[in-house]
Order: sequence, then C-alpha cells, then structure tokens
Amino acid sequence: LECEREIVGQLRRAFPDHDVVCEEIGARRGGGEWQWLVDPLDGTANFLHGFPHYAVSIALLRRGTPVIGAIFDPFKNELFLAERGKGALLNQHRIRTTETTKLSGALIGTGIPYRPDQNLDAYLETLRPIAREAHVRRAGSAALDLAYVACGRLDGFWEFGLRPWDIAAGIVVVREAGGLIGEPGDDGDCLESGNVLAANPALFRAMHNVLRQSARAPKTGTLESLAITP
Repeated sequence: LECEREIVGQLRRAFPDHDVVCEEIGARRGGGEWQWLVDPLDGTANFLHGFPHYAVSIALLRRGTPVIGAIFDPFKNELFLAERGKGALLNQHRIRTTETTKLSGALIGTGIPYRPDQNLDAYLETLRPIAREAHVRRAGSAALDLAYVACGRLDGFWEFGLRPWDIAAGIVVVREAGGLIGEPGDDGDCLESGNVLAANPALFRAMHNVLRQSARAPKTGTLESLAITP
C-alpha cells in the first residue's frame, strides 16, 4: 500500500490530467485519453515468503492501448522498459525474444489458477500437452515472466484470468522485444480477458495451435475465449 501511494503521488504530480488505476487502492479518475495501470507488487505471495521473484509493474495506455511499460525487479535491481515503436531495454541494454521454434526442449512459464473464480480443470487440460514437450516453470509473477520472455530467459508464457495491471506493461515490453502477445485462442483482447500467451512469433504460433486444440477437448468446465491479438 505504501509503495502504491508513492507511485500514485508521483504520477499525479507529473501528469495531473491522466487517469490512474491501481491494484490495491483502486484509485481511478474519469475516462480520459491517458491512463496509468499500476501494480505495486506483482508476486505478493513470493514477497511474503522471501521467494525472490516479484516486481513493480507500471504501464501507460493511450485510448486503451499500452504504449509504455516498465517492470522493475527490486531484488535483482533489473528494470525492463519499453516504449511503443522504440524497442525494449533491460538496464539500458537492448533485449530480444529467443528464436526457439518448437515446444520440444523449450522453457515455458505459466501461472496455475488459485482463485475460486478461475477454472483449474480447464487450465490443466492446456498444461498437459505443453508439459509433455517443454520444460514448464511456475514462478509466481506474471509481469516478470513476460519480461523474461522479452529478454530470452523464457521461450514462452501462458496464463489465464490475469488482471490488466498484471500484463499491460508486459504487453509493450514483449512486443518491442520482437515477440507476440495475445489470447491463446480465436478472438478477443488479452488485456480485457486476462488470458495471455506470449512468445517469439514462431513459437507463439506453435503454442497457439496446441492451446487452442486443448481448449476444445472435452473437459470439466470451459475456458474463456482465447484469441490472438498480435
């Protein structure tokens, strides 16, 4: 809460006419052209347990489209920063996604549903075909996982039921690093649905095909609409 108050205060002083939406306080203003999405601590459970994988995630949207993203890991002192059309940086060094084209042997990040409103059974149907071929990791911070896709530490990432402040900054960072990020199915906006797939273009298509087929397989429960928004 203290971190969020500080961020909101800085934003309001620098951009008094901009809207601000936050995870904890939920502060928001109007429906203007510019909107900041703030997650002061993505990976709260990790932080509380001393597991060193958490981040601050801040994004600027213009008319609903993310145009600037900043993801900061205070433990490792790493700042992932991207502006639309200007590339992505890690501590002032250019970053790119990997060139991995196949799931076999790839390192893939994910998030396991834990909230009552999420569908664990449906998620497991998507996990099985990925885990049969790739090395799967669940680290606990979607913002950092997306940053890791951007800099090549992960080949890809998928998760369902995320919040806009979890992924808005990552959308810019991944795209500016040469990757694709969108819904892992047929149609929709990942920022609205919270269903996210991110990877380099070739692996994105390979994962998209696998996830779309698994989402259509008979199972308990259903997934939200899954679509590409590159």
